[in-house]
Amino acid sequence: MNDSNIIENGDVYIKISNPNLIVLPIPEKNTNTFVQFGICITNNRLQDFHLNLYEVFTPVLVTSQGQEIQRQLITNLSLPSIQSNISIFRRWKNIVAELRNNLTSQVQHSSPGEISYLLVPPRDSKSFSLTGNIYWQNNLLIFQISAVPEVFQSPNLPSKFWSFTSLQPATYKLRFIYKSEHKTTDGLKLAKSQEEIRLGQLATQVVNFHLVQHNEPDYSTLVVDGIGFETIVPELVLLAPKKNLVCKFLHIFKSLLIIGRQHPQHPYPYVFNKIGLRIVNNKSIPLRFNFGDILIPELVEADRQILWNGYCIRPEGTLDSDFPLAMPGESLTFFQDITIFWLKDNQFGLSIFAPNGFHWISEPLRLGTYYVRFTYINTMEVVTRYSSINTDTKSGESFWIGQVSTPFVEIRLVSSS
Repeated sequence: MNDSNIIENGDVYIKISNPNLIVLPIPEKNTNTFVQFGICITNNRLQDFHLNLYEVFTPVLVTSQGQEIQRQLITNLSLPSIQSNISIFRRWKNIVAELRNNLTSQVQHSSPGEISYLLVPPRDSKSFSLTGNIYWQNNLLIFQISAVPEVFQSPNLPSKFWSFTSLQPATYKLRFIYKSEHKTTDGLKLAKSQEEIRLGQLATQVVNFHLVQHNEPDYSTLVVDGIGFETIVPELVLLAPKKNLVCKFLHIFKSLLIIGRQHPQHPYPYVFNKIGLRIVNNKSIPLRFNFGDILIPELVEADRQILWNGYCIRPEGTLDSDFPLAMPGESLTFFQDITIFWLKDNQFGLSIFAPNGFHWISEPLRLGTYYVRFTYINTMEVVTRYSSINTDTKSGESFWIGQVSTPFVEIRLVSSS
């Protein structure tokens, strides 16, 4: 597979925003592995570029021997759910900044209620994601990926997914191709702009996509090129807080009094827990890691991904401690404090205050079994730290660059009564 971009007009290009190395553990038979692929379109021209949102993005998956894996385009087929976390799980800061662009204001409509084009202004970039899902079906390992960004899908049009079957633990090459076919969709005639006709086909760069089988005796650790990534859950059985209406109303009253004056508190009533990510450097050279970006645990229930809603309380600058150095044979551990709080009836939620100043709250949970893990992502070779005195940088020579999801660890949320 040629690593160069396939672009007929070099003033417009697309790229995968993930690191060049993406490593995922093969899931157990009862769980799914989700992954977000960030796509960025850059328009370096002097006029607008219109991205036809009805055209599909085609993934190209190639083995290490150069054999392209066959794929199938599926429309309106009920498969294990894919849920996009477009604004939640952007772990790397440049993607967060790009996704904060107001995409909805740049969408043009071909008719009332119908999304037609994403407008990319001159000298600008727009980003979105394609969601992947790896799961088992009839003893076959399936890789399913959305063909159209979910954030742009119209409820009046069918959903489209690409499906790869019978995958194996291996290293693959992955890229995405966008090609305008100039077809109608469900009888809707889409006007084609001159620049879209002229560009024709765009392709991203190639990234390395690893599917890894984690083995006994430690199912919670994934080893990548001599580096171990492990999910740490000190308590596998989590006790839900007792229901207390008086405590809850007092918390609401206190929150109203302190709005705008200090950090809000975790919702009451709650109980504290911890979850961590351990990285072990078994290589012969020192390596620096990035704990300064958003590290929010991923939580799934069977084939459903639990989403997080977040907002920035107070932006926090990066510190030296956010970029620790692991010498050969040393390990680093990042712990995230999590509170479990009572919402109403038999529903509970999770609350996290992240080091970068964000407050995250999960969608409602029920008592039952869940699976939790971390995804470590770093795309930066050089990290810049800002202060009121000067701007400092840390050399990128020793930074480990890549994206690794740890294996899921099973936890249970049970009643405390």
